[in-house]
Formats: sequence, C-alpha cells, structure tokens
Amino acid sequence: MSDLNHEIKDNISKLFDSDVSNYAIHKATGISQSSLADIKKGKAKLGNITLDKAIKLNNYYVNHVKDK
Repeated sequence: MSDLNHEIKDNISKLFDSDVSNYAIHKATGISQSSLADIKKGKAKLGNITLDKAIKLNNYYVNHVKDK
C-alpha cells in the first residue's frame, strides 16, 4: 500500500475516533449517516468504501479535525 493510501486510511480512522458526530460529518460531506455508522461500527470495511467517500472523509479530517 502506498504512503498516501495509508495516510488517508489513518486520517479516516482518526476522524471516526474523534468527538465529531456522524451528523456533523454528514452535513459537511453529504455522506449518509447510515453509511457513516456502518463504517464506524465495522459493518463496512474502510478499505471497501468508494474513492469519493474516502476523499470526502479525508478532506473533512484535514480541514476540520487535524491539529484542532
């Protein structure tokens, strides 16, 4: 796995480990709350989410959570 892929997966994992609610992520990214809950609970594997969702989640983490 490339360093970029690993960094994105780490960022998304950190996002779901943070205090940010699924509702806040949903409002900012447009990803459904049920999809977010499935990822957070492990029903959907992080490695199997769409590239579009991964980019949105990574961008949300970088712009709203990281270093805050």
